[in-house]
Amino acid sequence: MEKLVLLRESMRRDNVSACIIADADPHNSEYPSEYYRARSWLSGFKGSNGLLLVMQERAGLWTDSRYFLEAEAVLHSTGIELFRMGEQGVPSWQDWLAEHVVAGDTVAADASCMSLAAWTELADRLDKKDCRLADKDYISPIWTDRPPLVFTDVWELPENAAGESSVARIKKVRRLVYEHDAVGFILSSLDEICWLLNIRAMDIAYNPLASSFLIVRNNDSLLFIKHEKLDSTLVEKLKNTGIMLFDYYEFFELVGKQKGLLLADFYKTPASVRKHISPDAELKHAESPVALLKARKNTTEIENMRQTLIADSRALVKFAMWLESEWEKGSTITEQDAAKKLEYFRNLDERFICHSFAPIVGFAAHGAIVHYNTLSSPISDMKGDGLLLVDSGGHYKWGTTDITRVFLKGRAEKQAIFDYTAVLKAHINLARAVFPVGLSGQHIDILARGELARLGLSYGHGTGHGVGYLLSVHEGPSSIRTDGAGHALMPGMILSNEPGLYRKDLWGIRLENLVLVKQSTANEFGSFLELETLTLFPFEPALVDFSMLREEEKDWLSSYHKTILKTLDSILEKEENAWLSKKCMPFIKLTV
Repeated sequence: MEKLVLLRESMRRDNVSACIIADADPHNSEYPSEYYRARSWLSGFKGSNGLLLVMQERAGLWTDSRYFLEAEAVLHSTGIELFRMGEQGVPSWQDWLAEHVVAGDTVAADASCMSLAAWTELADRLDKKDCRLADKDYISPIWTDRPPLVFTDVWELPENAAGESSVARIKKVRRLVYEHDAVGFILSSLDEICWLLNIRAMDIAYNPLASSFLIVRNNDSLLFIKHEKLDSTLVEKLKNTGIMLFDYYEFFELVGKQKGLLLADFYKTPASVRKHISPDAELKHAESPVALLKARKNTTEIENMRQTLIADSRALVKFAMWLESEWEKGSTITEQDAAKKLEYFRNLDERFICHSFAPIVGFAAHGAIVHYNTLSSPISDMKGDGLLLVDSGGHYKWGTTDITRVFLKGRAEKQAIFDYTAVLKAHINLARAVFPVGLSGQHIDILARGELARLGLSYGHGTGHGVGYLLSVHEGPSSIRTDGAGHALMPGMILSNEPGLYRKDLWGIRLENLVLVKQSTANEFGSFLELETLTLFPFEPALVDFSMLREEEKDWLSSYHKTILKTLDSILEKEENAWLSKKCMPFIKLTV
């Protein structure tokens, strides 16, 4: 690849042995802007998770099981090796790097695009091998047509939609500053800043976020943002709440003028902050309190999310009816057609803003590619019988959705029905969970995964992720997975429930609803939590083997589909209600 040749030439001139390239920005964003997608540009692999490590003779890309199939296809003939993270015998990129460098080597990375915690850990590890970690941006000089950063208009989330004022929220962060006898707390995460200030923008595709930095100090706050993108009313309001406005690009200069103890979450703060800190200042790690605060939705946010999911259900009913009608007529439909039509139906609601992530619409074998990139893939017709996996979501005023369903075209194979029912059982078992306060998503993941494990089946991704409130569709600090989900689940958190099963070259099945963590009971044995399913859209009866279901699973399905019919009845047209009843009634009759 010509791009790799140019990179290696630059590395050779500086006597750099290895270069770390990631799709990463100074805000530790899951989905950085196009400007920061250096790994995607250099390798051609555009998955949301992946790291590229380039040496003079070898180059490797590390990604997880969601992207193995996509990465295999993209990296073919590029000279870049694929390292399948999580597979037995596959080293982490850190281990592989440590094995291949020798004393005196220099490893380069862009410190503005790596967290302070990750930078420190890697630098310490390299130091033990007498190697050096250098801050160097090798991409900008060779990416001659690099897209510019985008700054869009910033708008305010009204207090009656947020459920709390920005002043009240800032006070909660300021308490931490007082407790540490510090002068300020540095915030770099865009969703945390936007939540804290009740502002939104569209600086990053599918994410209603404004590119910014924030320093919350004892008596005021410094906001670094393209303030010409704020209207005069919002500017005045921010200033009246003690927020001083500076240009986005002034952050590193002005952070260097702060004196005294500064707090920052080292796992979310760019490593380049450290080199700008004044000798008269000290930088100390403190876990950001904002992540947990915004994850526990207040009553206003929860109610608005409920209404948002109802609105989204109406769009999904319209989409499913259109899809089945076109299939019955024998129309030629591509995956891209379906993705655009789904957006069309969502856009009929005046509250709709945009999709919350790039829709995954994969027919047959494409459904087995966990994070199939429909819109950037070649046009693909849905020919013959098969399963269509649709994973999509929307940002609305006010709320965010994420749902996955599998639609049946034609007749289903027995194996497909078995697989679908197995995943449905896993989904239900988690949806019915009641568990003691203090457990994390890591503890309850087995409720879903265990159902499939009994059948000798599994999946390589997490079972659930937190969902933001008109913020990022993937939100910490809690998730439901076998690793990295250590934070306790708490009332008010909204997460996904999405077990899956994927058979290469055949189909993919994933069934996803959003669930609310809420109080269940409290007695002499302790306090217990449960999950309330918020998403309202039917499963596919033609893909369910009812003989595989236990009575409690049938009861849950019956109750769920009754709730769907009751809730959506008043917002659907006559024909839509008829279609919905046809989909729901087979489940309801199970317990009659």
